[in-house]
Amino acid sequence: MNSKLYKKNFLLNTIIIIFLIYSIILYLLKSFFQEKTIVSRLKNKKVADEILNYIENNLVPNKKTTTHFYIEDLPVKIQKKIDIINKELLEKLDDSYKPIPQINEVYFTAKKTGNSDYSFTNLHSDSPFFYCDTYRFLVVLKPNNNIVTIIPDDNVDKVLKKYDILGFDYARKLHYIKINNSESNDSRIVLKLHFAKSKICNKLTKRYTRWARNLYVNNLENMDFRGYGMLASQFICSYSLYYLILYLIISFIYFTSKKENKLLMYILIILLIPIIFYLLWTTMFYLFDY
Repeated sequence: MNSKLYKKNFLLNTIIIIFLIYSIILYLLKSFFQEKTIVSRLKNKKVADEILNYIENNLVPNKKTTTHFYIEDLPVKIQKKIDIINKELLEKLDDSYKPIPQINEVYFTAKKTGNSDYSFTNLHSDSPFFYCDTYRFLVVLKPNNNIVTIIPDDNVDKVLKKYDILGFDYARKLHYIKINNSESNDSRIVLKLHFAKSKICNKLTKRYTRWARNLYVNNLENMDFRGYGMLASQFICSYSLYYLILYLIISFIYFTSKKENKLLMYILIILLIPIIFYLLWTTMFYLFDY
């Protein structure tokens, strides 16, 4: 496209280029700056058993769906025991990482998948802040042999056993769980513990995760448009490479064309909608607390 054609639709062409560059930067951040996945075993087994004993005697999950309990809502004595495990996990990270206690939780897996539970069995990453260094650790208190945790890029495909630890990049690492046909009514029980490298990422991850958890819970029994939107955005983020390749191909054809092609321009503008939405959506968490 020559300069004359570019200037004819200067604003729209500039928007296309700006968001194309923005999309490439996001993809590079997500794909090439991932924190390493950590597979280990818990040392403080006695503490884990004491926590599990409390959970099984005091927390009642919904066996039809995934169930979550925030650790900050548990008794102080249990929180202190979980702090011991937090300290053990911090030894596996560098000194700049700090806990995000407001989003740490006890997690019961569902026996069957449905509604917003598909967000766990679909390929996904857990946070939209690809520029943040954050970790999620799964600490297995009670295993279930029917649940397989899969991180394709790291060749992790395993049934997590009691006292297993799995830590992965919360924002960038694609993963999912597979639930095989189960004859057991018991859920897998894990601690989900989170860490961030900076104060701003700590704050953003806390706000987003609290918001997302509320959305998820409200779509467990019946899905509304927000629930379907959540699954759709998860799909786009997980397969963003293909989306970006498509956009690059159309952009190349459009910008190298010797004649004005408004159809391609409109297609490029329409395809920008998820990217613009992503920018506005993530900006929301800078402004509002959850």
